[in-house]
This record gives sequence, structure tokens and C-alpha cells, in this order.
Amino acid sequence: MKVNAVRQMLDRMNQEIENLRKILGAHEDKMTEAGLLAESHREILDKQFWAAVRIAGNVRCFCRERLGASRRETCSLMLES
Repeated sequence: MKVNAVRQMLDRMNQEIENLRKILGAHEDKMTEAGLLAESHREILDKQFWAAVRIAGNVRCFCRERLGASRRETCSLMLES
């Protein structure tokens, strides 16, 4: 039951994100047509997202390598924050 609720929530969030991307894309197209050249907000958000993913992965690797099994509690706290 809970899995279905989570799946439905994620589907709704995905749909909302897609709608926002369409709106943002239309706005950026209008700006380009007006002669305003700037890095697209989509590109900026994409870079920020992947940078955050890389940072999270690096923290996870650091915890595994440096802290090891003896400090799992500390590692868990680091990953949660």
C-alpha cells in the first residue's frame, strides 16, 4: 500500500517537473527570439543537479573508505545531512 502511494507521489512530481520544464523552455525561447543570449536556466539547473549528485557520491565514497565499519553511526549521520 505504501509503495503505491510513494509511486503515485513520484509520478505526480515527475509530471509537475515536466510541465515546469515546458514553461521554462517556452520562456527561454521567447528570450532568445528577443535577442537575449544567456545560458539557459535548464542548463544551469542541470549542472547544479549533477554537481550535487557528484558531491553526494564523493561523500559516500569518503565515508566508506575513511570511516569504515567501525564508525557507521558517524557515517550515517554525515550522509543524512
